[in-house]
Amino acid sequence: MPKWVNFLMAWRNKIVSVMGLKNIGHLGDIDSKKPLDEYRVGDRVGIFTLLFLSDNEIILADSDKHLDVKVSVFKESSESKLISMSTVVHVHNFSGKLYTRYQSKCRISVGIKMALDK
Repeated sequence: MPKWVNFLMAWRNKIVSVMGLKNIGHLGDIDSKKPLDEYRVGDRVGIFTLLFLSDNEIILADSDKHLDVKVSVFKESSESKLISMSTVVHVHNFSGKLYTRYQSKCRISVGIKMALDK
């Protein structure tokens, strides 16, 4: 994980803690030595909790008082190199609406930065 991503996550955690939201840690908080077959539903994977794991799909989630988010990563077959990734966000209140509006702008900026770094 690039250092600037962890820097942004640390910055995010400090800001939202003032608003009463939880510190979700860093995207890179993953045990790289843990084999895939040792993961179980309920395990933490980075900033998410594992909800579902199969040979071709993983579903991760996180919940807080302002919103719930679920992320699916799906691979059609073991031979395929293509994956589909989708997210679902349920906003609970006005804070969630503000947060998602800000996050969408950040995701665009991060996506552009990552594309330029390649």
